[in-house]
Amino acid sequence: MAKYLYKLGNWSFKHRKKVFFSTLGILVILAVLTIKLGTSFNEEMTIPNTPADRAGKVISKEFNVDENPKAKIQIVFKSPENDTLESKKVMKEIADTLHDIKKQDSSVDTVVSPFQLNNLSSDKKIGYAEVTYTVTPEKLTTSSTDKVLDRISKTNDKGIQTEARGDNIAFSESMNKFAEVAGIVMAFLILAITFASFIAAGLPIITAIIGLGIGLLVILIGTNFINIQSVSMTLAAMLGLAVGIDYSLFIITRYRQQLSKGSSVQESVAIATGTAGSAVVFAGLTVIIGLLGLAVTKIPFLTMMGISAAVSILTAVLVSIIVLPSILGMIGLKISPVKKKASYKEKRKENPVIFIATIMIIGMIGFALTKTSVFSEIGVSSSLNMILKGVFVSIVVLPVLFSLVKYSRSSLKKQDTTKDKNEAKNNSNAWGRMVTKHPLVVSFVSIALLVIIALPFFHMNLGLPTEGTSKSTETTERKAYDLLTEGYGEGIHSSLIVVAKASKLTDKTTNALNDITQEIQKLSDVKVVTPAIPGPSGKVYMINVVPNSGPDDIKTKKLVQLIRDKSNQTEKENGIELMVTGTTAMNIDISQKLNDALPTFALLIVGLAYVLLVLVFRSILLPLKAVLGFLLSLGATLGFVVFVIQDGHLLSLFGFPASSSILAFLPVILIGILFGLAMDYEIFLVSKMREVYVHTGDPRKAILDGIRDSGKVVTAAGLIMISVFIGFMMTPDAMIKAMGMALAFGVLFDAFVVRLTIVPAVMTLMGKAAWYLPKWLDKLLPNIDVEGESIIEEQNEKRNKSLKNIEK
Repeated sequence: MAKYLYKLGNWSFKHRKKVFFSTLGILVILAVLTIKLGTSFNEEMTIPNTPADRAGKVISKEFNVDENPKAKIQIVFKSPENDTLESKKVMKEIADTLHDIKKQDSSVDTVVSPFQLNNLSSDKKIGYAEVTYTVTPEKLTTSSTDKVLDRISKTNDKGIQTEARGDNIAFSESMNKFAEVAGIVMAFLILAITFASFIAAGLPIITAIIGLGIGLLVILIGTNFINIQSVSMTLAAMLGLAVGIDYSLFIITRYRQQLSKGSSVQESVAIATGTAGSAVVFAGLTVIIGLLGLAVTKIPFLTMMGISAAVSILTAVLVSIIVLPSILGMIGLKISPVKKKASYKEKRKENPVIFIATIMIIGMIGFALTKTSVFSEIGVSSSLNMILKGVFVSIVVLPVLFSLVKYSRSSLKKQDTTKDKNEAKNNSNAWGRMVTKHPLVVSFVSIALLVIIALPFFHMNLGLPTEGTSKSTETTERKAYDLLTEGYGEGIHSSLIVVAKASKLTDKTTNALNDITQEIQKLSDVKVVTPAIPGPSGKVYMINVVPNSGPDDIKTKKLVQLIRDKSNQTEKENGIELMVTGTTAMNIDISQKLNDALPTFALLIVGLAYVLLVLVFRSILLPLKAVLGFLLSLGATLGFVVFVIQDGHLLSLFGFPASSSILAFLPVILIGILFGLAMDYEIFLVSKMREVYVHTGDPRKAILDGIRDSGKVVTAAGLIMISVFIGFMMTPDAMIKAMGMALAFGVLFDAFVVRLTIVPAVMTLMGKAAWYLPKWLDKLLPNIDVEGESIIEEQNEKRNKSLKNIEK
């Protein structure tokens, strides 16, 4: 593969302008198609053939329920403090509000007041109206929701708290326009420090945006033909942006290294594409395999999320190995080669004023922004704002202190030339020296840390988001949710529909149904049970059950199971089957299905990872160590997520509106994504170690050289990933925030604790045994040239032949 990529890099360089402008042309064509076709997201998260789904189909068939229900909004009212909704003044204002909503929007079909619905709370202070539209929720325009918001704001001004909510209807933004920008800015700063060049820093971001743009436009066009949820777009954007920057970083780093060796621009581009490009392709494929592996769960919406994210990863890889070489060809030597490490005397002669001044200005601007409302507007909590102030003050102060300390140390140093060179060499690999010097202590402390963080994982409770847990307390949806809870209790959000299906109609059927209703009423956690409503056939009955607990509560899950278990008894005694459906029951079934799929999916991913790494590293123990490290970082990530989101610790720091169950599909998605990223870091780090070990046979030198040469790139790549994911954590939507946090801490634990700490420490303890592979197995395994060693060997042979010809 390396040779083909080498040729591709050469071709891209020679046709650089055609490649670049053709890519921009494709981007424009896709944008025009998207505008013409529009988008059609399907927000329904269902799983076919679950108990709730089967019960729902029985009701739909019996009662002729519309498969595409019309949009319905609840307008929730709360009377002033010393008044009730039944006072004439309040009743008139409610009537005027509902009349205006009906009059101002032609898409409104019916409006029913709280008094017509007879749903006032026991103290007559809270009630809700229902506004039904002529269109489905997906087709409801922002103009319609804006008209509702404008009108209820006037009612609020008159002292009557009025809020709005609706299933699959958004009144507030789930994304923040500054979120992705914040992540990109942080990534740019990291790249600027890594490359010490603004041009080189901007290039990975440009290519990542091009790849992301193509990927997202393809997904948007796809929404017109297949069912895709909007959260799939968010996940695709999150991953596409992060890996797009990282993959470009790897190739540009190799390009600069080749320039520093004296290669021409064309040769450097080709070699970088063939060597680093091979690693990028392999890394991208591992992420794509992990995402496509979500199909194993046999859950449609999860499969589409995996496919959507895989599309963005694929475009990121293609842009990195095709478009990036063409851009490098156009820029040429404007991206400077990697400079050799300067001596202490040379460093003293250098003037770092410009760099320090730039960093200080960034810090001062950031600190000034913390004093304004900018960060609060993008969802940053007050406690996090305080931390940001400290960070920006550090950015201003630390560079100056660092320079002074470094200057003082170097001026006071009085050592001979040999010792100075050795010290410089050691300083360039300080982390590697520390880890390899105390491998047992480092391994024990790091592993113990991750195990302790992982402990909360063992009481993880999966669920799907509700407005009470996913929406900010500032949004009208959350306020409406809280008002309904205040007026009617948590159970109003977790209503269950019990379907009673009689196999035969007898004289005893009616009495049996009454007995069943009474028995359900006696179950724990039941608040209200309505009488059974018969369907047209007389064989199917519908019973509404309102629990005392909320939709995420364990008690509600137990109640659903109790009713289903009771079906065995009712079928034997009366020939009546009991089924449970409704939004809450469907969410419980989805969570359970995802929970059941988790072990199978995890085993598949872990097994696949082990096989891939055996092929790459040609070792038995190294892949085992890598897989166990992945499990450690995964456990720590899920443990930390449970600690924050479910257990309710540090909620204000991360800006979560309330504690809640863990997003049902988060663990599965996290396994798929973190597997790919973990293998990326493992390959980029350990492949260099393998290269050194093959040439020297010294395992400790291989570890030190690997950390020295690849550690910097892996560190930058990890920080970029974290920056992008933190950007998504700034969004007000708790679901997106949870995914951003899980991925950010997943990368933190895996890249910095596992790959850069535990991996070299454990490899030091293993010694040469780390690279053991039975000879018979070595002969059977194909040789996967991830680092493009064949290209380097070819280049060395060409140089040797050229030198011999010159000598002759």
